[in-house]
Amino acid sequence: MDPRSFLKGLHPLEIKVLLRYGPGEPLDAGRLAADLGYVEGHANQAQAWLSAKELAAETGRASRAVYELTPLGRAWLESGTPEERMVAFLTEHGPSAMPAICQGIGMEQKDAGSAFGRLSKEGVLAMSPDKLVTVADPSRSRRSAALKALLAKAAAAEGGILEEADLDPAEKALMSEVARKRGSGDAAFRAAERETVTWALSPV
Repeated sequence: MDPRSFLKGLHPLEIKVLLRYGPGEPLDAGRLAADLGYVEGHANQAQAWLSAKELAAETGRASRAVYELTPLGRAWLESGTPEERMVAFLTEHGPSAMPAICQGIGMEQKDAGSAFGRLSKEGVLAMSPDKLVTVADPSRSRRSAALKALLAKAAAAEGGILEEADLDPAEKALMSEVARKRGSGDAAFRAAERETVTWALSPV
């Protein structure tokens, strides 16, 4: 192919990569984003086009776990987690039966039961002899505060996505409770695996 025709066939996304890097330099979507301002889709497209022209070649692949904030998680951040809403309701209305709590905060029985179980285990809530839920010690709900902080951290992250590698051990343990891989409509986070492709420009 005529060199001029070949050069005219290059896309600006490819040209910027060819002008910036030398053969053999390790490249991936993250580096192109940092150096060239590419979004992930542009970085992947440039790599695919250059590879198709045999101007680049893949050097490796690695999977990583990520957690994406769901619409439910965003709703919890704005309106309160089930635990927060339950404690707030009881603080305002006093000891109440579980059906009244569910109706008052618009929560299904199973979700309210799970929230009560977690808060009861922490010593925040208790069940009276006449089957009324009462507030024992609201200051003991460490999990609720940790979950709110995790939701806020995700909301501030690009795309609402947290990398597992960026979580501390306590955050990872909490994430294992609130994230789901499938059927994430009732979960605060959707767990997924993402693949990082590393590649390099080929010698001319």
